[in-house]
Amino acid sequence: RQTYTALDECGETALEKEKVVWWRTSQLLEACLRVGAPFIPADNVTPTVTVTDWRSGAHNLMLQLQRVRHDMTAVKDELEELQLKSTDLERQTTAEEDRLEAIMLEKKALQWYVHAYGQDV
Repeated sequence: RQTYTALDECGETALEKEKVVWWRTSQLLEACLRVGAPFIPADNVTPTVTVTDWRSGAHNLMLQLQRVRHDMTAVKDELEELQLKSTDLERQTTAEEDRLEAIMLEKKALQWYVHAYGQDV
């Protein structure tokens, strides 16, 4: 088993000389967990996160991701339903427009008949 005081993104060991900021500590924890090495901070570093905290945070992020995926699926389903309703409304509108056009043609035919034969309808 290897022990690292620090681990850079390439997986190489590096000695921390100064205070480690939060994001660096977090990177080190993640890298140590990835390679299965224990996290031992440099002497002048007080870690702000423990492995348990990190795992708990990762678990919470996974739960949030699952909720987001669930919400996205719900939104997608709702969008599909709205698209179906929209298509149905377009069909109804087209049918009503066709019906109106037929009425207008019938009206013109009646007007022509009245004009041609001089009768009031």
